[in-house]
Amino acid sequence: MEGNKKIEAVQVSTEKEVTPLEQSNLEENKDLKIENLELKKKLETANKLLHLVGHDLRGPIGTANEMVKFYIEDFSELSDKEKLNGMTLLSNDFNKIYRLTVDLIEFAYYQNNEIKPIISELNLLEQIEISIDSLLDIAKQKQITFNLNGTNEEAKVLADSKMLQIIIRNLSANAIKFTNPGGNIFITSQKVKDNIEISVIDDGIGLSEKEMDKLFDKIGESKSGTNKEKGTGFGLHFCKELVDEMGGTIRVESVEGHGAKFTVSLPAAKE
Repeated sequence: MEGNKKIEAVQVSTEKEVTPLEQSNLEENKDLKIENLELKKKLETANKLLHLVGHDLRGPIGTANEMVKFYIEDFSELSDKEKLNGMTLLSNDFNKIYRLTVDLIEFAYYQNNEIKPIISELNLLEQIEISIDSLLDIAKQKQITFNLNGTNEEAKVLADSKMLQIIIRNLSANAIKFTNPGGNIFITSQKVKDNIEISVIDDGIGLSEKEMDKLFDKIGESKSGTNKEKGTGFGLHFCKELVDEMGGTIRVESVEGHGAKFTVSLPAAKE
């Protein structure tokens, strides 16, 4: 046998080399799958939300309709006190209808149009006052007092004004819902490093640990308020989406039976 011969093993690749065009197509397909999953998630959220809002609207609309019919037929026979009581109940129903309708329209608008925030320097106290203006009558009916003394008059935040107002209004409406008649709601602000922390604090019924778990991530039937107010629970979910869009954070602190504190942190304007 002649001298040792080196035997070289040649490994033949069975994988077909991917061309640039094929790689581009693969990436496009991957992007389409991601977009389809996001679209499916949005549609599922929208369908669930429509079902819940439709259910919640049916009650007050039906009640208001029956009360109007009753007043048309028997208005002259009612005492002033009965008229006032009836009008108060009717006002409550219309407030529920109004709030649910506004929330649904705003949610649908941002979901469908994928609106990006327009960040500007905003006076925080002015934004809070605008945000809660439409809630003052509802708070008055429950004899709930808003206290803004803890908000710095000079505090300025970098945010989208429309998004910020929706967030503050939803958190304040939530506080009214779960605060007992005669209670208090405090809206405060403080600067923490480069951010402004805006807190909506109530002395209401609070939240359990279980309720706080994934509070901002779910849409579903929420528990009744202190006056048996109903809701879909999507307001907090919506707030979280808007806060995320502006690069902020939102958190909740609560002890059941001792109120709740919702805090939104957003960039502070440079002094």
